[in-house]
Amino acid sequence: MNNGLKRTLAPMIDYFERAGEVGILAIEDAEAGARVFAELASGGLAAFMCSPASPDEQAVTLRFALDIFLLGASPRQPAPHHK
Repeated sequence: MNNGLKRTLAPMIDYFERAGEVGILAIEDAEAGARVFAELASGGLAAFMCSPASPDEQAVTLRFALDIFLLGASPRQPAPHHK
């Protein structure tokens, strides 16, 4: 199962690694980042415990996951030191 998950996430891992190299994203561990994003985008545990989401609900979940993940993984300038 773990190997299947890695194969499924491989394109995303590759993207996160390349995006990190050019400074688009700040993700220390591309594999962990891919797993977290996949969890967010799929609805996580709720997807297994509840009735299937409608296409509209899936679209809202995916947009929300993108917003949270990409904003959180965006490179930031260090906060200025206050005196």
